[in-house]
Amino acid sequence: GESYDPGYITQTTWYVRMVRVAGCADETAENEGWKASNCVIKKVVNIHAEIGSIACFDEGTSTPGDDKWTFNLLVTGSGSGWNADVSNSAWNWTINGNYGTPTLEGPLFISHGLVALDIRDNDAPQCHLSQVIQPPPPCSQGEAKASLGDFVWNDLDLDGKQDQNEPGVPGVTVKLFKCDGTFMNEKTTNASGYYLFTDLAPGMAYKVAFSGIPAGFEFTQPNAAIEALDSDANPADGTTACYFLAPGDNETRVDAGIFETPSCNISISIENIVCSNNGTPAPGDDTYSFDIVVTGNNTSGTWTGSYDNAFYGAYFIPPTPYGTAVTVGGVPVAYDINVYANDSENTECKDYKLAESPGACSVEPKGKIGDYVWFDQNGDGIQGEEEPGMGDVFVFLEDCDGNTLDFTLTDATGMYMFGNLDAGEYTVQFANPGEEYFGFPLAVTTPNAGINDEEDSDADQFFGKSPCITLAQGEINLTIDAGFKASPPPCDNVTNGGTIGYDESNCGSYDPAPIVNVNLPSGGAGDIEYVWLASTAGCPDNINQAIPNSNAPEYNPPTINQTTWYIRCSRRVGCTTFVESNCVIKEVQSGCEECNVVISTCPNKIFIEGLTGPNVIVQVFDSGWSEVFSCLNNCANPSVITGLPAGNYYVKVYMADAQWNYYCIVEQWVSVPGVNLMAPEHSDITNGEKPDAFKMENAAPVISARNGGEKQLTAPGTPEFAMHPNPASRTVTLEWDGAATGQKILVNLYNSLGQLVKTQKLDDASSSEYKLDLADLRDGQYIVQLIPEGKAPIMKKLAVCR
Repeated sequence: GESYDPGYITQTTWYVRMVRVAGCADETAENEGWKASNCVIKKVVNIHAEIGSIACFDEGTSTPGDDKWTFNLLVTGSGSGWNADVSNSAWNWTINGNYGTPTLEGPLFISHGLVALDIRDNDAPQCHLSQVIQPPPPCSQGEAKASLGDFVWNDLDLDGKQDQNEPGVPGVTVKLFKCDGTFMNEKTTNASGYYLFTDLAPGMAYKVAFSGIPAGFEFTQPNAAIEALDSDANPADGTTACYFLAPGDNETRVDAGIFETPSCNISISIENIVCSNNGTPAPGDDTYSFDIVVTGNNTSGTWTGSYDNAFYGAYFIPPTPYGTAVTVGGVPVAYDINVYANDSENTECKDYKLAESPGACSVEPKGKIGDYVWFDQNGDGIQGEEEPGMGDVFVFLEDCDGNTLDFTLTDATGMYMFGNLDAGEYTVQFANPGEEYFGFPLAVTTPNAGINDEEDSDADQFFGKSPCITLAQGEINLTIDAGFKASPPPCDNVTNGGTIGYDESNCGSYDPAPIVNVNLPSGGAGDIEYVWLASTAGCPDNINQAIPNSNAPEYNPPTINQTTWYIRCSRRVGCTTFVESNCVIKEVQSGCEECNVVISTCPNKIFIEGLTGPNVIVQVFDSGWSEVFSCLNNCANPSVITGLPAGNYYVKVYMADAQWNYYCIVEQWVSVPGVNLMAPEHSDITNGEKPDAFKMENAAPVISARNGGEKQLTAPGTPEFAMHPNPASRTVTLEWDGAATGQKILVNLYNSLGQLVKTQKLDDASSSEYKLDLADLRDGQYIVQLIPEGKAPIMKKLAVCR
């Protein structure tokens, strides 16, 4: 820039501005074409003064009143010179000097008292130093002075006598008074515990007061030994008796002994924690018991206390001898117990301990889902006695939201089993083993044929997936079967997916208008079946985004609170490939009073976005309902809650208008993973080899391009890609298989609101990987979309966490 702010400096610094015409670097010149301005100095001036060689002159008399004194003044600094105003009670004068050269000042009358200096730098008078110089005592020979002092020690055995092994106590304040209470001087005991007051006027009595002894100490008993070895401090206030000092007296027997006061302390121990299943396998009625044992030092003989929680309320424990166990029983394992104890006579001597539940000890029976995959030779959807089981078929266990929980292969007889299942809702998906299995194409047979659920096929013919199964605790369901039959000959499919309408935009959550048919699909022959796809991250492109029970040419969307894209897919009955329509967007506008809150997680973090209301309240609770975060009208957008242990959290978001009328309430459980719980996708890619996921064997259908840019749903031939690490920090590496290598590839990155935040065109993907820069993105959840030329888009979720 043309100007520069150097900021704070601690030493003198020179600055030059270098300029050149942009792009005119001369690599042959010494400074590569740069030209220098004048030089500017920013000077740092430091002043330090040392006072030395203070001397007294008695002027040849024994009268202190005419004694004079001198001193040397040495001023150091970084300027060219200095000047100073000097004054005492009688005179004012000015002196000048050079840094580093001492000056002798005086002689001055000692009786004129303190000398005040105000030293300034000649070049920077605002840089100055003030100092006061104490003259020496008069040096004329008069009446001999007296002194008083001696020792503060730690009386380890509390006998009031200084023993050889008892150390001195440093840092104790000792104040000297005349016996009429007039304060005279103050000292601090040295590292060995000694103090001494000198140059005391004789012919009068003095006393001292000890204070500032270490915390937890008090004064020992006084006068318990001979004068040289006893303690002279009053235990109540640390003050001694009066001592008369004659000329030349040196009274060094004024001592103080202190000792550490024993303190009470107690400790609660939770012992013998025992769980009882109460004779049932249900964890809900499990209880536990435990013993409370309290021990202590410097206590009375007994302790009292209480225990409480949300189940018990508060229960009082009567006075109990230390070391005696108090048993608490019958506590439901769902609760921890707070235990409090204090000494019976000293309520400030106390302790607290949480008795933690050992957890349930009953073992609930686990459930199972299984059964059979067979070849339906006659295609009637019923298991015939002569129809064989199919081994080595992939079977996937999912929750009813489509998340994969487990997978297995059927055994040689076609049987499979998923065990150790908790109560919940599940679906089972059967992968079509394909033409390679028997040498001809296979299709899922007709589901729910006949009246015997143990002998039919439960997989739908679109996706090979069973209906949602509700499994009770310990239930065994061995009725989920799938039959495959020979696929019918190639169909005469639609060639144009038709047109749907219309786009819509509203502020905030709303019920969008139905999506209507504008032009029906065309091409091919036979009845048409439909499936609709929906996505909040751009136009949907994967069959996993299918809307259940949407086999119709039109679709009426439910209420939405974020922008959603819809596509209608169609095919002729009996065909396996869907052809898409155009994409319709139902937009939820931002920047107005809308409920568009997005909650996402990363390892040890929760992100809350869309906090746009005039009034915002956010609360986050852990699984024990303890609040771990809250904000009221000072909530950042997005709000990032960090440092969370892995686990489940309950998030509550309220947004209201300026009059506090609530228009958005979001309450949601989220799961926060730990730092190493999310492994990067395809982390096994090494030495340039692709993992099995790239081989496309038994892959679920995805969308591919067809007929001049229209896209269809198909399984084989679609490129696959992986990305790692995930979660990522500054960069993420994208890798794709050979189907996309050498083609043009478009990479799009969308945020959790469906907004395009980054795009990258790769005109010649000669390599099978690309490193995407994430440094300018904030933490959160994103969608990475890879679009190879002439291929369907492929999308994956990406977490950015730092």
